Amino acid sequence: MPTRTYGWVMDQDQQVRQAATEEDAVTALPEPGAQRFDPPKTEITMYTTTWCGDCVAAKRFLDAKGIAYTEVDIEQDADAAELVMRLNDGRRSVPTLVTESTAASLSGFSIAKARAFLEAAGLSGEGTARRDS
Repeated sequence: MPTRTYGWVMDQDQQVRQAATEEDAVTALPEPGAQRFDPPKTEITMYTTTWCGDCVAAKRFLDAKGIAYTEVDIEQDADAAELVMRLNDGRRSVPTLVTESTAASLSGFSIAKARAFLEAAGLSGEGTARRDS
């Protein structure tokens, strides 16, 4: 099942986050005259599974840094599973993080691996957005 992106909303604490459902996105439409903001671009796609502890650690790391990403469950998306296998020499290695220019498995997660990925991808260690999958 493909991942859907519904857009960005600002919650009651003035934090920008990705809308989790279509209903969430519609109810969060700004009132006339409300201040508008440009949503951050999601530059990272993280391929995961529901049972993966390293995936949880990678998501927490990016969330703590405020770095936006889109999560795709390879158990629900056969094309995504094939991509992960092509990127990882035939292994279904998760989490696999992909940007326009870089791809890396963070299996056996460590902060050093995550920082190396961000540096290789040319992404700063701090961001402004958070994703919901």
